[in-house]
Amino acid sequence: MEIRPLFAAALLAAPTLAQTTPPTTDLDGGDHGSMREALDRTGTRLDDWIDRFRLSGFVAARAFDTERGGTRPDGAIGIQAASLFVDVAVQDVASAFLELRFDNFVEAGTNEAGIGEAYVTLHDVTTLGGAGLDLRVGRFDLPFGEWYLQEDPDKNRLVGFPAAIPYRWDEGIEAFADWGDYGFIAALTDGSYSRTSETDAGIGPAFTVRLHARPSNGVYVSLSGMYVHEAEESALCFGGSVITPVTGSITGTSPSAVVQSTLGSLDLILQAHPDLHLQLSAGGGQVDDESDVFDRAILWFMVEPSWTFAANWALTARLSGAGTFDDRDGFAFDGRPYAAGSTYGFELSSLQRAQLGVSHTLGKGLVVKAEVGCDRLSAIDPSFLPDETRMFTAAELVFSF
Repeated sequence: MEIRPLFAAALLAAPTLAQTTPPTTDLDGGDHGSMREALDRTGTRLDDWIDRFRLSGFVAARAFDTERGGTRPDGAIGIQAASLFVDVAVQDVASAFLELRFDNFVEAGTNEAGIGEAYVTLHDVTTLGGAGLDLRVGRFDLPFGEWYLQEDPDKNRLVGFPAAIPYRWDEGIEAFADWGDYGFIAALTDGSYSRTSETDAGIGPAFTVRLHARPSNGVYVSLSGMYVHEAEESALCFGGSVITPVTGSITGTSPSAVVQSTLGSLDLILQAHPDLHLQLSAGGGQVDDESDVFDRAILWFMVEPSWTFAANWALTARLSGAGTFDDRDGFAFDGRPYAAGSTYGFELSSLQRAQLGVSHTLGKGLVVKAEVGCDRLSAIDPSFLPDETRMFTAAELVFSF
């Protein structure tokens, strides 16, 4: 997979070379006015290779403050995320996509820079039911649920994330087709959070499938399923958390190095009026340990209505939650960027989050947001940790192009 991005980069560099080549270029002993002219002489045009080249991206600056026990009780300000996207179409048979990420995770206290999504898509590899079947190879967003499409700040209607809606990317192969009113996506991926799988457990292959449909105007529904086989840490994230064996709980520590996970999600988007938007999500799954006593059932949900109440102004509310909702068995959900649920670890019964925010579009690609909300963390009964309610406030400026 490392060769493909280099090949794509070489293709992208060709138009630049055509502009910066000296007045005469000597290829095969002949002088030509430009690199393009030299290639045309051999019957190969750059236009025959690249049909589309798009460069886009965003940068988001965020300030937020939490109460004691949260991630930033003294407040924080910084670059929340920044990404640059390169999208290239080679003829009408394939395309390449590359995301360069420059992130400052204020809530985690770390900086990261590197490659996010990076894949090659082969279009219309075959025909399925009258629609073209596409294949994607590389690193791509896991097609589980609908939240992953809103992860970036320019797509998120609020500043922070839901309590624990699943998202993130993984490496593998993906097939998808669309018949207009319905379609599907299926992916076989590494399944492990480790990008190199240099752990004793190695990879934990994952299979993901999502079916989606538009049964009527303004109604969109999708059903997702995922199976992760024996991963030490799942590739799928829940607001900063991944699926792992139980460790450090007052109820004990699992002897297992890996766990299996079977997950599902039902998502519904309603657009009854151009100014009214409602998004609903409910999911859950079973985490299976080699020792049955450490098996866990996890659940999550999100309700998000949004109202465009004036030109370039929108008001959005969100109620979300995740956990076992069990008095005896907990599971770890960190709840970034606000909660710091890691202090509860596997003694967390549930994390619930309420958010209310307003956004204003200042100009093309420039949006400012503000929100207030609270997190409610509940511990399992055997735990000595107290149940807590913590307030937070946040503001964000996003520029996208």
